[in-house]
Amino acid sequence: MQLVSRLFINKDLLLIAFAQIAFLTNSLMFFTFAPILGATLVSTTAYANAPLAVSLIVMLLVSYPFGAYSQRHGRKLVFAIGGVASILTPILAFLAVTKDYSPAFFAAAVTHGVSACAMTFYRFAAMEVVSESKIAKAISIIMFVSIISAIFGPKLTSLTKDIGSIQFSVTFLVMLPIATFGTVCILLVRWGSYRLPAKTENASRISFKSTWQPIALATSSYFIMTLIMTSTPLHMHVNHAHFSDIAHVIQWHMFAMFFPSIMTAQLIKYLGINNLIRFGFLLLAVAALVCNQSNLLTLGLVLLGVGWNFSFIGASQLLAVNSPEESRIKMQGINDLIVFGFSALASFLSSWLLHHLNWSIMLWAILPIPMISIALTLNLKATNNQRLLHDNCDAK
Repeated sequence: MQLVSRLFINKDLLLIAFAQIAFLTNSLMFFTFAPILGATLVSTTAYANAPLAVSLIVMLLVSYPFGAYSQRHGRKLVFAIGGVASILTPILAFLAVTKDYSPAFFAAAVTHGVSACAMTFYRFAAMEVVSESKIAKAISIIMFVSIISAIFGPKLTSLTKDIGSIQFSVTFLVMLPIATFGTVCILLVRWGSYRLPAKTENASRISFKSTWQPIALATSSYFIMTLIMTSTPLHMHVNHAHFSDIAHVIQWHMFAMFFPSIMTAQLIKYLGINNLIRFGFLLLAVAALVCNQSNLLTLGLVLLGVGWNFSFIGASQLLAVNSPEESRIKMQGINDLIVFGFSALASFLSSWLLHHLNWSIMLWAILPIPMISIALTLNLKATNNQRLLHDNCDAK
């Protein structure tokens, strides 16, 4: 018990961490095999990423209702729904491959979207089971354990893909106990009564004056990352790459997405949040150039992951501190709707562009987006809120 308290603060945070590992592992497994299995089931690479797009659209549709319900009535029901959805995902996917029935895989994409959306609230839930002085440590723990999923998710997919007579069938059987374990963990958490803050006169007013730029930056960062990440497995597959190589590339990309979070606060302290965002978009541009070289694809995806972390996490923090307190919840909901919407568009476009154009042209077409985003950051002003964020980093 003393070791648990020292490392994870309390048992509830430990349970959330275990649930994060389980659900994120399954989610990364889904993202690894979905483009390849999608191409097989829909019989054309042009719509191979349609299942991923469906998942992201579902995340878009349920993110705001999930958040609003949680803030009014507590987390338990939302996380229970996410857990049940995570259990249904491998069951439906198993039926899809064993019965060669593509609608079942799209149904699995829907349930995956529900469970993945519920999982995005875990970092907020971690803040609610610890004292205020431990919030920073709680978030760091949740981000750190995500690295475990980044390592094992794609690897498990690669190891189980060809076991059995039907490709990926054993992969789904492996996902089922992982999802069940995660669901049990999250349901055992003792949730406090979490409610919306008291309404003020201005609670219903939403001003985009200080928030449209962070929202635009977060959206463009996620769009670039999703477009390249979801098209990479398909690009490698059509070029006859071995699945273990595909999983290896995705594994390093996922690792690069989460690992920098350990040092993000310190980087903001030394670079400033605006410079961190600019550096992130610069890395995204470099990643697009590097990915054009087939022998440097792993390096390109690592740069993509780090660039996304710096630009997206930076923009998200900028949104949080620039949002008026009375409308912060609504603003974050609007941000999620826009980000997930464009991410779904990127997922669908990735396979379409790859089919009708080619890998190289698609990557060159991406380059103006990070360049415009960097130009947009030049207009960001050092508001009092941003200086507050810098001071908070100093305090940590």
